[in-house]
Amino acid sequence: MRKKGQIAIFIILGIVLIIGIGFFIYIMGQQSKLGEAKTLVTEEVPVQLEPIKLYVQNCLKTTAAEAVRLLGAQGGYIFPKNPYLLTNYSSIAYGYDRGKNTLPTESTMENELASYVVFGLPLCTANFIEFSSMDLRTEAVRAGVDITEGKVVFTIDYPITLVTKTGEPKISKFAYELPVRLDHVVSISNSVINGLISDPDNIDLTNLSAYDVAIDMTPYGDDTILFSLSDDVIKIQDEPYMFTFAGNITKNKAPILDVKNEYNLQDKFEFQLQLGITDDDTEHEFFADTVLFDISDTGLIKFTPEITGSFTVRIRVTDPHGLYDEKYVRFIVDK
Repeated sequence: MRKKGQIAIFIILGIVLIIGIGFFIYIMGQQSKLGEAKTLVTEEVPVQLEPIKLYVQNCLKTTAAEAVRLLGAQGGYIFPKNPYLLTNYSSIAYGYDRGKNTLPTESTMENELASYVVFGLPLCTANFIEFSSMDLRTEAVRAGVDITEGKVVFTIDYPITLVTKTGEPKISKFAYELPVRLDHVVSISNSVINGLISDPDNIDLTNLSAYDVAIDMTPYGDDTILFSLSDDVIKIQDEPYMFTFAGNITKNKAPILDVKNEYNLQDKFEFQLQLGITDDDTEHEFFADTVLFDISDTGLIKFTPEITGSFTVRIRVTDPHGLYDEKYVRFIVDK
């Protein structure tokens, strides 16, 4: 029950973040200016602002832990991208989708974590209500995140100025290293996914047990498996770090090309034909071995014949997984 309660908290936080998405988009532009976090920055802290420095640092520590936990609960995303699995407790991204590795890259995860901190840190500081006796002026938060070996490094630029009669002391630099093996569990997740790609019909349980993290598999419906990695080597607040992603194990079927065997055209008159496709996938590549026409990305053939005759053309449609269907079609052009 404790874990379910924690996950529910993550979902509430996620909803709060989504409500602020408009503000977040603006902040993203600001955040990108800072770049990746490579080293912890330091600055001289005026005596008057030492309590503020400590207060923000504690908020950063809390917010960073929340961000990394939520990222792990949702398959590497703060805001899961389609397709994702909607459960009673969270939205979990697909790391494996019918033969493809769709797990987000570490760079994407770094951006997701930075985005959470950019929006979540001011929520934690709550406009510094606890320091209402001080005239504090703040500017937008910018964040950089670096997922490195055994830790996640957060480097923050959060300008805070104290307005007084004698001057305006200022602080802006904050940093925190969260000890967590996010890089390690992501690497293992990619290994598990690549194993599925190599042999989608068999999951090697012996191989899964060889890793130094616990890996649980939970069926979810007829065509989905939840993979949960639990790392208790480096814990967050005495809890093992959990990283969960979904796997779509539906066997992919080749697309079916719906086109007639023969079409009659008239010379010098425009001809249009929308190819019909029956397939679960929505994106396809089209090919025709002819110089008469090209096929658009949507499967539209549109051209004006300039020569009469009978032309047999091989038309192929291919899905994102490499499966295809092709047919030979005769185009008869009359005067």
